[in-house]
Amino acid sequence: MSLLKVSSINDLTDTGGFSLSNGGVTATLPLVVGNIVINGAISGNSGHIIPRQAGNAEKLLQTDGSNLSWVEAAGLAGIRSMNVWTGNGTWNRPSDCTSIMVTAVGAGGGGSGYCEAGGAGGMSQRVIDVTNVTSVSVTVGNPGGGTNYAGCGGNGNSSSFGSYVTGGGGGGSNCIQQHEGGLGGEGIGGTLNVFGGGGNAHGSHHSYGNHAGGASYYGGSQPSSHNQSNYSHRHEGHSAWGAGGNGSQHGNRGASGRQGVVVVHEYYGKPVTADTSYGTSSGNPATSAEEIKIRNPNAGDGVYWINFGGTVRQIYCLMDNRWLGGGWMMGMKATRGTTFNWDSSYWTSNNVLNESQYNTNDGDAKFETMNKFAAKDILGIWPDIGNGGCVPDTNRGWTWFETDFNTGYGRGGRIVPITFWSQVDRFYKSNANEFCGIGQFSGQSHVRFYGFNYRNNPGWARTRWGFGWNENGGGSGGYPEADMNSDDVSGGIGMSGNFGSYSAGDRINCCQNRNGINRSARIELYFR
Repeated sequence: MSLLKVSSINDLTDTGGFSLSNGGVTATLPLVVGNIVINGAISGNSGHIIPRQAGNAEKLLQTDGSNLSWVEAAGLAGIRSMNVWTGNGTWNRPSDCTSIMVTAVGAGGGGSGYCEAGGAGGMSQRVIDVTNVTSVSVTVGNPGGGTNYAGCGGNGNSSSFGSYVTGGGGGGSNCIQQHEGGLGGEGIGGTLNVFGGGGNAHGSHHSYGNHAGGASYYGGSQPSSHNQSNYSHRHEGHSAWGAGGNGSQHGNRGASGRQGVVVVHEYYGKPVTADTSYGTSSGNPATSAEEIKIRNPNAGDGVYWINFGGTVRQIYCLMDNRWLGGGWMMGMKATRGTTFNWDSSYWTSNNVLNESQYNTNDGDAKFETMNKFAAKDILGIWPDIGNGGCVPDTNRGWTWFETDFNTGYGRGGRIVPITFWSQVDRFYKSNANEFCGIGQFSGQSHVRFYGFNYRNNPGWARTRWGFGWNENGGGSGGYPEADMNSDDVSGGIGMSGNFGSYSAGDRINCCQNRNGINRSARIELYFR
């Protein structure tokens, strides 16, 4: 046997070939191969090397920036599962889930005995990044019970997913005023918030079929029948989650509403690295506190840099999930005084006050959030009153909250706060006694206005966000039929001269049927 040792092999033109050294073969020009069979592994640092395909059918190729690997397609994206909660419990995050979409619907209110029907529960829906969430408590509202003729149907209870979203319960019929249908509940905290449908009002035993409870996000109420009788309440379960209870014929009981529901859609996803630098310097300002929360779900309450269309400012932000999911920017704060009373230009003019006081300390300040940020929701914190209100268990004070505050009467969408207060007049939101923040405030038996830019007829009882009251009747006794000429109690934010010209507070002149704090108070306003 002969042995031939060479260091290179060239072609006939001596321009290309192979060099041989230390057991390796290197082509001196690009190597063109018509067919190649490889019986071993391929390795190296080429960007074109693909891992072995055998045994990896229906998988996807994934890179971490350095290496390629095969992964199960289902583990990368798309819906993982759907959970439906019809009772209280706890949602626990699966390890391969990084985001969820939650829909919460409150329970329906109960119907009464002369066709008056209950209102449906409100709906709130939101996509939530749960990368750093372990578990969330789930509360499902119980329905309001039906009642007989002239009775007040029970209110439905709220359904909630932690502090993220709440579907308010529908109102019972025949409660706010005689023979009325129940009001629909309100959605709170979601990207999409929808009121529940209202219930039908008073009818007669000849009003065949005119007994329908309010429809919820998921559908309508129980069936009706000719000469209704007890037909609806015998079929209370034949209705959509959150629907209001039907009214009944005179002498029979109205139907109960339907219980609420919470639906959680889980989505696959691989945890991403949080952007902890966004909004933390003037060189990297955020567009909003909500955007910071999206990029860094663990962001905490504190001061961040916000870019208001080219104007970069430091703003105190509420980011913790207890604040209805976080993402709030301070617009103004007021001490116990008159700086932000009704007549103050700060409500309607493009100006600022003490911008360097971007904190929660006692004082007066107004920020560019009020002037330049198009907001959807508004949150009020009363630091010197006590805990509770619309956002429970915050340990920061009494709370007010209104979602989609610019929605109603042909209006809707995001709006800059000073523009909103410049435009609206008697912007009614609901019966004041049904507002979640009413608990620390005084009241009277009539008018019962809750909303924005209230004014009585003479114009000396005004508030930018709050209540209108009187003890004199007129019409149904509620807004707008009641007498608004001689209001004796006022409360809210941005009050007028006859009631102390308070920046915020509560004031009794006489004739109240409920006693509140009856003094000026501190307030902080936030927007998102």
